[in-house]
Amino acid sequence: MLLNIIRVTIYESEPGMYNFRHLPAFAQFILDNHIDEYVNDQIQLSYKMDIPLLQYLKHLSREQLFQQSKLSAQEMLGFIADNNAKGYLEMSMQRWVTNQLNIVDKFDIVAEDITLINYVRQESLKKFLPGYTNDTDLLMAIVTDLNTFILGNNTTASNTYMQILKNKIEEETLFTSNIINASPAIIFIYDLIQQRESFITGKVEEVMGFTPKEVMDMGGEMVVKLAHPEDLHIIAEMIQKVITENNDQISVSEYRFKDKSGKYHWMRTYVVIFKRDEKGQPVEILGQTFEVSKEKELMLALEKREKELLEAQSIAKVGSFDWDFATDTTQYTPELRRIFETETPPGYESFLSQVHPEDKQKVVDAMSKGMEEGYYECEYRYIANGKEKVLLTRGGIVYQDEKPVKMIGTVHDITERKQFEESLFEKTIELQKSNASLQEVASVASHDLKEPLRKIITFSDMVVAAEKETLSTTSQAHLQKVIESSRRMKTLIDDILTFSTLGGKEEKQHKSLKEVVQDVLNTLEVRIKEKNAEVTVSDLPVAMIYPTQMQQLFLNLISNALKFHKEDEVAKIQITHSFKRPAQIKHTAVTKASKYLEIHVADNGIGFNNEAAEKIFQLFLRLHNRSQYEGTGLGLAICRKVAENHGGTITAASEPGKGSVFTLTLPLL
Repeated sequence: MLLNIIRVTIYESEPGMYNFRHLPAFAQFILDNHIDEYVNDQIQLSYKMDIPLLQYLKHLSREQLFQQSKLSAQEMLGFIADNNAKGYLEMSMQRWVTNQLNIVDKFDIVAEDITLINYVRQESLKKFLPGYTNDTDLLMAIVTDLNTFILGNNTTASNTYMQILKNKIEEETLFTSNIINASPAIIFIYDLIQQRESFITGKVEEVMGFTPKEVMDMGGEMVVKLAHPEDLHIIAEMIQKVITENNDQISVSEYRFKDKSGKYHWMRTYVVIFKRDEKGQPVEILGQTFEVSKEKELMLALEKREKELLEAQSIAKVGSFDWDFATDTTQYTPELRRIFETETPPGYESFLSQVHPEDKQKVVDAMSKGMEEGYYECEYRYIANGKEKVLLTRGGIVYQDEKPVKMIGTVHDITERKQFEESLFEKTIELQKSNASLQEVASVASHDLKEPLRKIITFSDMVVAAEKETLSTTSQAHLQKVIESSRRMKTLIDDILTFSTLGGKEEKQHKSLKEVVQDVLNTLEVRIKEKNAEVTVSDLPVAMIYPTQMQQLFLNLISNALKFHKEDEVAKIQITHSFKRPAQIKHTAVTKASKYLEIHVADNGIGFNNEAAEKIFQLFLRLHNRSQYEGTGLGLAICRKVAENHGGTITAASEPGKGSVFTLTLPLL
């Protein structure tokens, strides 16, 4: 099985094209672990694709075919694993050109063999990618290397094939006919004197929708009629290059051609001088055209993705680099050039000279550690054109023969973030100081305000008791109002102090919520008996809470339920709970968790208009007149703050005359 005999060098390719980054390791992986599977898969797929070359291998037994294919595959993968794909291609090309293929003659190979063999090899290699890695970026990198290798094979094999065809075209008429019939390309001869095709065959109708006769009938107008207007100059330049250079080199160009339905396809054409006149000037060129729309679309998509990646780097202020240790040279993305504010990538010493003096040793130490562990990360200050920046560099070390040879990584300009963090830290300190001052002021103010109130209440009571018989009814009423107002003022001060000191120094504890509620019910025992109220509590779970705060929350909710009960009905209060998943929580203000606890406090009281369900948690807001129901308007505001201190929230739902339900949502895990 000679699946790897067609390997030739791309003489026109860029230097280092076959110096792959990821393909060698993948090839070694197959050699070490899956060579037999790989060979069997190639054989099966080759028969499935009905590769023409197989007819010359019918005399081989199954074992002989397998061994021959395995030797060929090991040879190819070995060269690739050594990152010497170019050397292997040159060797294979030499075998083909000098007719040293042993099993088949060099003229037995047809164009379809080239494309199908490369297709089989590519598909067989791809099947082992999932077992090699699940890293998407690495997979794409290997596929890119593989596509480059296959593209090079197809291109150079076609070039060599055309060169052989040119040299033997007059002698090997039958072979030429077979090539034309089997080729996936359009084969043509272009008359440079008449400026029209003098011969065309191959996959003309399959690709263009026109028959060869229809194309020939267009004459010299064919190119103008079918080529994309923007690409006419490409075709003209290709033909002019052949005429001007007048050598045996193959020229290639890509352009768009319109099919019979009006749809444009990307075409790749290879041309070479086919015939010269008596003066040695070219008069005919031989061409081979392939439809490459899918390949071109993929390339354009990759170009678009690269552009989007560079735009994303610019937005995020992240640049990437590839630093070669041996040459101390670096390839930078545009964003990294902007970060370093230089067009010339600096070497290591030059880079280090720009690092803030106080951070140089940190960078050097991080580099030494990275060389040993294979990963580099360092945050440091960098001086670019007199401006200090804070940069965060991360990179992976690439090893060859257990020696570090390069680093691939990113540099993130975090200057603005660090400035924001410093500003936020300063404001946090200021806020903490302010909160501490406010709590101290509130405590002192509370003490200083409550003391005069106590005296007002005490002395007013004394006056009423001592002078009750001598005071007029009006004076007694006035003094009673003074006493009541003073007591309301004292309650208001207590509530304000409670609200301002929530979230103080209390530590969270694992506490049974049922015990917390029971403590509240014990406190309210007298009022509950006075109201003849019925209170039922479910088996509330243990939670991580601030016990005092949670006690205050339930005290306020139950007190409100007792306060706003219907005079003609027995007050009923139900406290239940349920557990919720994140998807069931609609509140955006709660802390993210994998599980939530909802506690419902429901009553059968007078209720309220549900439009006020959010307003009732505001400071000092009252829905009822003080003469009807006493209170400061701070109770529910305290409940909301307690809920928020626990990373949760509290909401209310009600209808006039139908009671109310307060729902406390707390994150658990």
